[in-house]
Amino acid sequence: MDAGSVKIPGPNSPHCATCTCHGGPIGTSHSLPPLPVSIEQHLFANEAPRPDDIPILHGCLPPLDASLTRLDEEIAALSSLRDQLRLTLQKREVALEKLTSERAACHERQQKLLGAVSALRRFPLEILQNIFLMVIPDDLDCGFPVLSDRDGPWAVSRVCRRWRDAAQWPQLWTSFQITSYKCGWSVCDSCDNIALTGCTDPSALLQTVLDRSGSHKLSFHFEFDFDDYANNPRRIEDLLDTLMEHSERWERVTFDVPTALGVWLGDIRGEVSALKELVFTCCDPDWVWETVEENSIRVVRAFEVAPLLTDVSVRNAYLALDCSRLLRFTSRSDSYIPVPIDVLSVLRRAPALSYLNEASLAQNHTEWLTVGVPRITRSLEYLSTANAFLLRSLNLPCLDHLEVGSRKLHTPLPYLPFIADCLRASQCSITTLHLSNCDFSIGFLPTIVALSPGLKKLMISFSCQVITPDFNYQVDVSLGFLIHSLSQMVDDGDGGNVHHLAPLLEDLMFSFDVRSDQEWSFVNSALVDMIDERRRDEDGNGNGMLSMVHLVFRPHPRQVLPLLMDHDIARLRVLKASGFSVDIFRKDVDDSSIL
Repeated sequence: MDAGSVKIPGPNSPHCATCTCHGGPIGTSHSLPPLPVSIEQHLFANEAPRPDDIPILHGCLPPLDASLTRLDEEIAALSSLRDQLRLTLQKREVALEKLTSERAACHERQQKLLGAVSALRRFPLEILQNIFLMVIPDDLDCGFPVLSDRDGPWAVSRVCRRWRDAAQWPQLWTSFQITSYKCGWSVCDSCDNIALTGCTDPSALLQTVLDRSGSHKLSFHFEFDFDDYANNPRRIEDLLDTLMEHSERWERVTFDVPTALGVWLGDIRGEVSALKELVFTCCDPDWVWETVEENSIRVVRAFEVAPLLTDVSVRNAYLALDCSRLLRFTSRSDSYIPVPIDVLSVLRRAPALSYLNEASLAQNHTEWLTVGVPRITRSLEYLSTANAFLLRSLNLPCLDHLEVGSRKLHTPLPYLPFIADCLRASQCSITTLHLSNCDFSIGFLPTIVALSPGLKKLMISFSCQVITPDFNYQVDVSLGFLIHSLSQMVDDGDGGNVHHLAPLLEDLMFSFDVRSDQEWSFVNSALVDMIDERRRDEDGNGNGMLSMVHLVFRPHPRQVLPLLMDHDIARLRVLKASGFSVDIFRKDVDDSSIL
């Protein structure tokens, strides 16, 4: 019988000619014939039957023999049918698997045919290369990892021959990273990620990248920490030597390395003629700096001759720099660094400098204390510093943005007199002023604002923890006087009135991250009145210069603003509902605004 034609007998199909089911389907249950009560009791006892019961017992055996035979036949038939069905299912599974495989092959051929007529294949190679260039990051922090074949041009070159040809474009290989953390590589002798070139030498992998970049300018990020270098000095020095062979092509570079590797760069002094942007960080641990004497600091001189250098950022390092074309300079050092870069020296040698961000907490101020006439720096427009004496040493007629102080300070410093001296000497009109952790208890705050008639943005932040209640009270009074001064009006000479201080003020922000027992009483009805007045124009409409006021506190404002009444909060809510940007909220908690 063919397995595909197996049928289960129906209820009217004669299958069992000997049973009482009259041709019922296979598997129909058959009840056993009843026994006389006198006979059935012998089945559940061990007593010998009576002589009269023995023939009856023998007469009950033939029907049971017939039932056993019948049941055995039905069981055999069902087993055979089960085997046939199982075989049929197996054949159907094989057929289904074959059809699925055929469909997959058909779909694959369809996709290949569609790919053959795809516009992507007709793209000129130059367009494909520019698409690759757009998806491969080119900034210093996100360039492709040289030591990983899963990113950047390494990855696209493995798709197909056409893409591999397109990936040979030199521009795709000019921005990269050489770091241990980006590919999970710990600078060891075995690394699965470098199997692309069939070698176990990272320097050879880097050389491949440099060769494919042709003669184009290079942008890269080179980062290995102190432990990396201590454990594998030869391997990292080989990488650096390979890079240094192409130093004339460096354009934008970032180094985050131990001082020893920075000094190693000294061999390329005078050979970085194309360098424009430099970020250099020394990652020596604290204990290394604690053992260094001031007169034994090693200077990195690799960039002492760099005629195109315009943007420099230095952290925890002492660099000799070419400042002839310098436009932007950032210098940061932690408190344990004994000698930072001489910022005044940079200012003297950088006539075009327009941006200076100086945040070195451990400074030798001897030279600045003895400065007589402030040095005129006509090009400087942006200044951020935590050094009060630097302010007194400068005359900045073009200054526009001034940030003074540091969030790292534990105690407030008397910056304000130095800021006032700088503004008087400079005769400038700054538009942005940010004061962080300044000692406002000594006054001068309204004076500084008065010396800045073009001020548009005023930010005051305070995070010092080492202050006394008396000092907090004095600061609170000083800020209250500032609010009062910002509310005063004077005659403009044409029959109208203007605000006495900062008539162009647009943004005002206070941020306080202090102990919970310190209260700020300057936030009161007078502040709300000042906000309401300055947001109005001459016609009394809400089109005045002031457009944003934010007050940020930690802990919750309700705990530290005793004089801010409910009706003041209601007025501020009305202002906020009208579209004016005003808010009072808790620092770092978005949903804790009281407005």
